Amino acid sequence: MRNATGVGLTARLVHRVDGTAVRSVTLGAAPIFIGRSEQAHWTIDSPDVSRLHVALWVNQQGVWIQDLNSANGTFLNDERIERIENVVDPAMLRIGQTVLSLEPVPAVAWLSFLNDERQLPLSKGTYRLGTGEDADIHLHGVPAATLEVNASGVARIRLGIVASTVPFDEPFQIGGHTLFLMKGFGSEHGTLSDSMKIEQHGYPYRLSVLTNQTVQLSSLEEADIFTIRARNRVLLLSGLAQQLSTDRAKRIEPTSQGWMQNDAIGAYIWGERWEHHPPNRLHVLTHRTRRSIETAGLRADIIEKRHGGLRLWIAEVILG
Repeated sequence: MRNATGVGLTARLVHRVDGTAVRSVTLGAAPIFIGRSEQAHWTIDSPDVSRLHVALWVNQQGVWIQDLNSANGTFLNDERIERIENVVDPAMLRIGQTVLSLEPVPAVAWLSFLNDERQLPLSKGTYRLGTGEDADIHLHGVPAATLEVNASGVARIRLGIVASTVPFDEPFQIGGHTLFLMKGFGSEHGTLSDSMKIEQHGYPYRLSVLTNQTVQLSSLEEADIFTIRARNRVLLLSGLAQQLSTDRAKRIEPTSQGWMQNDAIGAYIWGERWEHHPPNRLHVLTHRTRRSIETAGLRADIIEKRHGGLRLWIAEVILG
């Protein structure tokens, strides 16, 4: 598996003709599908391109690419890829006769959509919100608005002449959508070599499940211990820890270890009552847990998210 661009980076997919960019898209957590079909996000009208040829997305571990069993293959830096790969950045992607470039973009913040579980990495710049074809962030029922993000990840929502600062780590509403802004994680968190170790073994932390009411989180490199006693946060972390321990005992591939579906986590925490909870309750609990971890001076992104699931990605788990 090739190594990623590193935590804290997203990427922009660019098509250039004679050196001039004629089309580009910034990758997010939701996959971008490329193919011959009009249903693809990026359509390439060529007989040597499959209807749905390849998918690309990004999470807090880097950029990912998956060939969708295309007839003629997908080539990364002139090498045909197999299944899902972490992408070296910058890189050249060839689909049929079309060559696209993957270019790194620092993610200074992450925007989560609690209604539908999307996550979008944000770089410095201005994003158009709304339902129009020119919208960078599609939000149904939202009038034309802009989201302005500076180099520190501080964002402002502008509706007409009214602008307001978006709070970090607190849910906010716009047009019936519940959103959540998290700080990005930059290069201060490690080198490329560190990222490779993290990808295989998890972040250098230990979680000890002492009882069903107490867990302790600590760094393998420092003596400080963070004790968590809030019931639902304890259940969230202990459930994810048990899944990670089980998968490692089975020697499952690292990229697949520890993942639990949201419904399974919700049932573990709330039991039968989970079916009657609002769909964003788990997302709010996850964000609050991550926030408490970050407040303690530890990495919040040890709890990773993908569509429909969560995992705890750390080096050591001790189950009481």
